Amino acid sequence: ERVSGSGRAYRRAFACGLSEVLEGYREDVVQAERRLSDGYGTLPLAELQGRFCEHDLLVSRLHSLVCSVHDEDLGGGALLRRAEELEVCGVPCVERAASVLADSMRE
Repeated sequence: ERVSGSGRAYRRAFACGLSEVLEGYREDVVQAERRLSDGYGTLPLAELQGRFCEHDLLVSRLHSLVCSVHDEDLGGGALLRRAEELEVCGVPCVERAASVLADSMRE
């Protein structure tokens, strides 16, 4: 059985929330690219690792969530519950992102 009706609305809201969550990653990538193109030539590895370590953790958790949405055909309340579970996972950056996702579906 495919997701239909309000389930699709939850998925659209989830996609909007996901876009919002990934905006910080996009901004950091653009800023690093800008520094490289502005004549810096290189960026210290430690700076790049520091800038992207939180994103690495977050993106891997978001990838798992998106795969679950696809593989389990989640929508509606099941999708909201999955996001709410991540709101209390103990990893601050993931909890913040999960709150954005859940809030987008609650609106």
